[in-house]
Amino acid sequence: MAQLFLLHLNENECYHCLAAVIVRAKEDRFFLTTNKTRNILFMETFKDLVREKVSSKLSKHFLTTGTNMSSFASKWFDRMFVGSIPYWSVHRILDTYLNEGNKILYRVGLALLKSCTKQLLSLPHADAIQEEVQAFASTFKRGDILMDDSFSIRNLSRSHFDYLEAKRTGCDMSDSLQDRVRKAAVDEDDFGDHEYKKDASM
Repeated sequence: MAQLFLLHLNENECYHCLAAVIVRAKEDRFFLTTNKTRNILFMETFKDLVREKVSSKLSKHFLTTGTNMSSFASKWFDRMFVGSIPYWSVHRILDTYLNEGNKILYRVGLALLKSCTKQLLSLPHADAIQEEVQAFASTFKRGDILMDDSFSIRNLSRSHFDYLEAKRTGCDMSDSLQDRVRKAAVDEDDFGDHEYKKDASM
């Protein structure tokens, strides 16, 4: 994000914009997740949305082939698609991100998978699927079409995201996901204790 801001702003303006994004994120996670637990849940919610909004058949195909969506989607979200899609399209995403928050990350990710669903369903192995996703995204030249496809996906409300997260943190959450969320929570507590002790010793 800082890299993108610096293309349009000086360093001082970039600093204040990033600070505003972080402050807002701490208030309501509008722009980004603020800890490991939320980061895991953000990704798991995306997997639920793929099943709901793109194709339940594709979601099942990912499971059958052992394809981990996090292997490519986490790179999309962590880097705001920088290095994954043509660069000028990233600027369209950034522009929308500043108005809509991190919801646009879901929109674009879903639109990309929806656009190549047919190709992905024809591939029998996880490695081939991941290569196809990366190749397709990197050659998606028309940023206007990508944004149109992204906003054609309806009923992406934050209340629905909260509902999906609530399901994930409840009894429907798999043992492996519970372990990951629990470990992330412990890591965050340890980090907080470490920072508190470090500050207290100064």
